This record gives sequence, C-alpha cells and structure tokens, in this order.
Amino acid sequence: MFIAIILVLIIIALFFVNVPLLKQTQPQEAGSAGDREALNLQATRQQIKDIEKDVENDLIADDQLNSIRTEAENTLLLEMQAKAEPVRAVISARFYRLTALGLSIFIPVCALLVYLSVGTPAALLQTAEESSQPSMEELISRLEQRLAENPGDQEGWLVLAQTNMMLQRFDQAANAMEKLYQLATDSPDVLARYADTLTMANGGRFTDKAGELIEKALTLDPTHVHGLWLAGARAFQANDFDTAVRLFQKARLNINDPENLAQIDELIKAAREKAGANLQASPTAAPAAVNVTVELSEELKDDINNRQTVFVFAKAASGPPMPLAVSRHSVNELPLEVTLNDSMAMMPDLALSSFDEVVISARISSSGQAQAQAGDLQGESAVINPQTIDHVKITINSVVD
Repeated sequence: MFIAIILVLIIIALFFVNVPLLKQTQPQEAGSAGDREALNLQATRQQIKDIEKDVENDLIADDQLNSIRTEAENTLLLEMQAKAEPVRAVISARFYRLTALGLSIFIPVCALLVYLSVGTPAALLQTAEESSQPSMEELISRLEQRLAENPGDQEGWLVLAQTNMMLQRFDQAANAMEKLYQLATDSPDVLARYADTLTMANGGRFTDKAGELIEKALTLDPTHVHGLWLAGARAFQANDFDTAVRLFQKARLNINDPENLAQIDELIKAAREKAGANLQASPTAAPAAVNVTVELSEELKDDINNRQTVFVFAKAASGPPMPLAVSRHSVNELPLEVTLNDSMAMMPDLALSSFDEVVISARISSSGQAQAQAGDLQGESAVINPQTIDHVKITINSVVD
C-alpha cells in the first residue's frame, strides 16, 4: 500500500512537470512562410543590383551608396534570421521532448535517493524486526565489552550507570558506580551518585554505606547540591524533620533551575508540616523574626537584569560567617518584603534568636550563588537586636569589589 501511494504521487508530479514541456513541441501554423521568405530574399538581392546600376549611371552619389547598401544588407539579415526560425523551432521541440523524458527518469530516482538518505528505508526493504539498528541491550553489551577492555574509562562507567538507572536496573547501576567510585574516591559528584544508586537499589531506603558516602561528599564540598539534597532526604526518612528543612534550605541557595526549585520547596514544605511547627533555635530563647523591606537605589537600576537573584540574609555582627537566616528571590520582585525568622536557620544553634546583635543584608547576585562575588550589588542595615527590632529597611546601593 505504501509503495502504491508513492507511485501515485510520482505520477502526479510528472504530469504537472511534463505537460507544459510537451505542449512546447506542438507545430506552429506556418502558412506560406517559406514562399514569402524566398520572394523577400529575391527582392532584396534585386534591390542591391539596381542600386549598383544607378551608381554606374551617376543617378546616386557615392556618399549615399554606403547608407543605402547598409539598409539593404540589414533587410537581408533580418530575412535570413526569419528563415532560420523553423530550424530553431525543430531544435526546441526536440529539446522539450528530451527534457520531459529526462525528468521522467530523474524525479523518481531522486525521490528514491532522498528517501533512502533521510526517510525510513526499512519500510521498503525490511520489516521493523529486521532493522539493522542496534537495540538498547546491544548497545549496553558493547559498552560493557569496551569497559572490560578499558576499565579505567570513568566516563564509560558513568554512562553505564546512568543508563541502568534510566532502565530502573538499580543493582547494575550501583555496580557501575562502584567501579567509578574506585577510580574517583574524592569526587563529591561520584560520591553523591553512588549513594543515590545504592539507595535506589535498596528500595529507596538509605543504607549505612550510602550515609557515609553522603557525609564524605559534604565534607569535601559543604555546598554540594546533590549531597545536601540526599542528606535532607535521609534526615526526612529518619523523621528528623528539623534537620531535613535546614539541609533542603541550604541546598536551595545554590539551585537556579525553576523545576528543581519547585521540587525543593515542596520538600521543605512537607518537612515543616511533618515537624508540626517552625524550627526552634533554642529551648530557652524566644523565637525571633524580622520583617525586611528591600529597595534598589536609582543609581543602580540600569545595572540589573531579570536573570539575577536577590539574597536577603541575616548574620551575626560578630561571630560565625554562616548566615542565621536566608531568603532567595528574583530581581524582578524588587522592591520586596520578606520575613527572616528562626525557621530559616541552616544550623540548629545558629539562628536569629541565638544572637543579640545581627546585621541584615541584601545582595543582587549575577551568578545566582549565595557567596559574594565582584560586581554583585548589595546593601545592609545597621546592627540590630532581632528580639527588639522587628522591621528594617535596606537600600541596595553599593557594588562588591
């Protein structure tokens, strides 16, 4: 059926191409054109002879002879061209017929070649079961054979692990990650991926080994997003929801992808709901919360774009550099209102209520990272006591050197 449709389409195409060409081969009405051409030629020649006699008899001056002769010769040339027209007509007719014949062969051949190049030749030459394309199993087998010959290929082990994860073959993925881990024991990425595959191979439950791998990854890189994400999930699984919230919030600071941000926000919300209340920084200190208004100075408005990120955070005036509370926003939300409180603490003993003197800051980051970089825009408050001051206003008015 498929081939029949193709043949019909080719025939239709040839009809529209060849019919106009074949019409050009139809004979034109000639009448007595040949007789008229012969008489005209004879008259022109006779005119030239008469002119020459007039010159001999002094009836035409010598200076008029050249112009008269030129006019007569031009007439003769025109008549000779007219005589050649039937010959050209015959050549043209032959040309159109040959062109039509050539296109009748050329179009089907080109169609077949194009189809074989970019189409699905298997539909004409073989069934889907007989396709020469290798299956996923064959590709995996080839990769495994290559890795057996070259076991030091880190990229190959990673591809094998990811492929098996995609196919939900978690045991095989964990085996591949074990091989990769032996080659890169100090890579936070490898440690986190290995922990992830071990957890999936264990039915989604974190094993002790997975926990050790996560802790090692975060020791090497405390801001590693995948490691923080897994650590938060592990804490959530252990019903330590306060810790889960802090780890998820810390991971959120270094996430730019909107889809991943939405997912981590859902995890934070779920952990808070499970906890039953906002995190308490200390059993003896009253919870602290500060409402913050953030504005951008007129002088710096031309230096921002909608892809930048705004971080609003509180730090101890004198003490550890880690933020006591952090909130992340898009620059197009400016001016904005945000509340910093103890639930945003990144460590249990480092919350707003743990310090009597704190500084509230706002920073516009071009990189999307929480850590300050040259060219970022920032502003900060004076030193305040979060237990007695519940509102501050910050103007972003300086550039980080």
